[in-house]
Amino acid sequence: MSVFSFVVRNPALAPLFVIAGTGCVAAVTFPAWMLMKHPDITVNRANGHPWEKIQQDQNTKMLNMHKEFFENRRNLKKPTF
Repeated sequence: MSVFSFVVRNPALAPLFVIAGTGCVAAVTFPAWMLMKHPDITVNRANGHPWEKIQQDQNTKMLNMHKEFFENRRNLKKPTF
């Protein structure tokens, strides 16, 4: 018995399979996206220090509650230590 024939016989379970499938796909793709794009995670050592490439006014967070903080930092020059 395939999944498709099971859903045809029980149509009320179709939303359950869709939502669970979407959750499974999101659970795999979000960590993969974070490994490739987020500057705090380094997988490739040849890349060096990716966090040094972030500008003063660049936000790296997914949710930002204080947008004016980064807008006020736009004219600051990069500090040297």
